[in-house]
Amino acid sequence: MHLPEPDALWGGRLVLWQPARKGGYRFNLDPVLLAGFAAQIPGPLGHVLDLGAGCGIVGLMLLASGRAQRVTAVERQPELAAFVRRNIQANGLDATMTLIEGDLRAASLPQADVVVFNPPYYKVGHGHASGDPGRDAGRREVHGTLDDFLARAAAAMGPKGHLAAIIPTARLRQFCATAHRLGLALERHTAVHAFEESPQKHCLLQAGAAPSAPAKAPWPHAFAEAAPHKLVVHPAKGPGYSPYVQGLIDGHLPSPKA
Repeated sequence: MHLPEPDALWGGRLVLWQPARKGGYRFNLDPVLLAGFAAQIPGPLGHVLDLGAGCGIVGLMLLASGRAQRVTAVERQPELAAFVRRNIQANGLDATMTLIEGDLRAASLPQADVVVFNPPYYKVGHGHASGDPGRDAGRREVHGTLDDFLARAAAAMGPKGHLAAIIPTARLRQFCATAHRLGLALERHTAVHAFEESPQKHCLLQAGAAPSAPAKAPWPHAFAEAAPHKLVVHPAKGPGYSPYVQGLIDGHLPSPKA
């Protein structure tokens, strides 16, 4: 495996090894937004389980910010799992971050206070195919569907636990219907817009165990259509990011919601 030079994030507070450009699946802004969203879950996050962790960026951010006390990263692709190991060592996190290398659908997962995931966005046969198998597996549901991620997250959550995820808006209704079937209650919804006036393309979702699941499920549609909190990535004019997003990039994760 070719190893490029590592990236230094947050003014050098984080060292990140990941595939070289055009050499595999590299993290983008989505897991950064997910880390900021998860950081706002009330109370201490305790043990965080990251399903399909890639190079481990979400767990690294939550640990470096002090929001998580412990992280278990689950990654199937051997190349990416190797980067997770290297990142654990490079950041001195051997005592607080653990890797499970294997398929999340079959792996024995620990119970966690919070489960996070940034799943492949496209079904097999949809989206633009990549010439790199690792990148393609990160973008499309080659090794697990959205329903697989939700089912494993629901099984791993403690009774008072939460999950946090980022998905394409086009799959919001599927997320809501599956979460309801699994006995989960949707707690928070943030719509992600590239610009103030641009259409919503992604959404950040938080769910927890429902006190009781009704027999019928009219609410997923109502929830999907409800006005969510709005997150704008870029300012209206000029390059760069909005103050909130730039803060995440600079290492300033938000405080928990009251």
